[in-house]
Amino acid sequence: GQGGGVEYRTILGGQTVYIHPSSALFSRRPAPSTVIFAELVVTTKAYMRTVTAVQEPWLAELVPQLFTKKEATDNHPDTPRHTSSAASSRSGRGAPRAFRRNLMIDE
Repeated sequence: GQGGGVEYRTILGGQTVYIHPSSALFSRRPAPSTVIFAELVVTTKAYMRTVTAVQEPWLAELVPQLFTKKEATDNHPDTPRHTSSAASSRSGRGAPRAFRRNLMIDE
């Protein structure tokens, strides 16, 4: 699907967010599985702006307080993922994830 239509879950709070249409990542296919963003714009949906695609293991290494050891292993690219209905998964494992830069440091 279209990058902008992909649901992401913030790692802190589990908020459903989407890539803003003005982002270069909006139409990227496949959509990045993990992103960080600097700004959230809320209209009919919560849209991430100033978005960067990252590899989740980088975040586990750089901001370990956000992950348990098991989550870091579970979310490693070499670990198989189930993606059907992943965006609605309560745990968020396997679902696209979003990280707000200032929340990673402040919370």
